[in-house]
Amino acid sequence: MVQKILFLLLSILLLFIGRKVDATVSADSLMELMTKNTESATPESQNSKELILSVNGVLLPVTWEDNDSIAALYALAEEGIITVHTENYGRFEQVGTLPQSIVNNDVEITTTPGDIVLYSGNALVLFYGSNTWTYTKLGHIDGFSADAYETLLSGSKTTVTLSLSEE
Repeated sequence: MVQKILFLLLSILLLFIGRKVDATVSADSLMELMTKNTESATPESQNSKELILSVNGVLLPVTWEDNDSIAALYALAEEGIITVHTENYGRFEQVGTLPQSIVNNDVEITTTPGDIVLYSGNALVLFYGSNTWTYTKLGHIDGFSADAYETLLSGSKTTVTLSLSEE
């Protein structure tokens, strides 16, 4: 009974932030999604502010790569919050256009659920499935199960924000 109540409450919360919940999603997946640590990592080459990722208002823990593309995103985020409206593509990823192109170093990689990549220098891609293509890896959303990634990212559209933490 308690699980059913928790499932209902978490479903309502996710609907409130713009995420439809499939009835087959388990209460455990929803609990995992809503209770994750929301700290982000910052590339060591940057200052004390952290690059923070949120999807539909949910802050997510990310391990960022230490590369020129992340440095460029960090610089963009210093100018203000980066908002990217994404759409589901291929039933394995969310893709959205960045406000401007940034440096990329695309190589062929096979993504895994939770990977965050740059495509063609101007598209931010978040994976809840896997794909092999040429991308620049930006980071990885940490610590979720495959079900939780799918719960978070499999909707038709999401709003992704990148911002810097307060010092």
